[in-house]
Amino acid sequence: MKRTAILSLTLIAIFALGALAPASGFAENPEILPVPTTTTPLGFTSESGSTKLVGTKEGNEVTCQKAKNKGSFTSQDAGKVDITFEECKAKGMNCTSPGESPGVILTEGEIQLVDILPTATLDLGIWLKPAQDGNMNAMLTFKCGPVIEFIILGSVIGSIDNAASELLLPNTKTKELKGLWKETTRGEQQIKECMMLKALCELNGAAILFLLEIEEGKGHELAAEIADATFKFEHEIEVHF
Repeated sequence: MKRTAILSLTLIAIFALGALAPASGFAENPEILPVPTTTTPLGFTSESGSTKLVGTKEGNEVTCQKAKNKGSFTSQDAGKVDITFEECKAKGMNCTSPGESPGVILTEGEIQLVDILPTATLDLGIWLKPAQDGNMNAMLTFKCGPVIEFIILGSVIGSIDNAASELLLPNTKTKELKGLWKETTRGEQQIKECMMLKALCELNGAAILFLLEIEEGKGHELAAEIADATFKFEHEIEVHF
């Protein structure tokens, strides 16, 4: 009887997993083909328009009029990226990284393709993470005007805009992908986790905005990124997911 009970529970678990599985099958980590390596990287660039970092509190937001990405994938799904934000302002003041021209924010970080499940169908996502500090937190710092300093901890996951990308179906050859980063309510990122690679991105789906104002004290709040970027690759690839 015990064996029958265990078998029955096992079958129930299998059926439950089957019901939860996406229509395209069980999720697998995304894979770029041919697979990039450190000696044969897949380079990419992108340019986009307005990008916003919006905090939960009214009025706490940074808007940059332009953004540029440049980087390369050095494995089947991951690589490095440099992002330059231009014409950035908050509360009417220029926002600037240390040592840069007024309104310019620079960040170095990581890029990774991940599986997401925004609806009932498995989809492809792009996870962006700034470089880490000494405590292994993803961090970006800049000042707006003379007294406001932003310290951004966390990372963001975006979705692929299939309608605007050449990638309409899994395993389709493409030379570009358009990523979208959206909020739901103010300061809340639309996509908060990925299906696979949980250790990397399940807790990093929303950026955390730490706002320090010397004259008014300090505080922190959640923030969301609103942006889009079309990544253009050096050569045609396939993405399996």
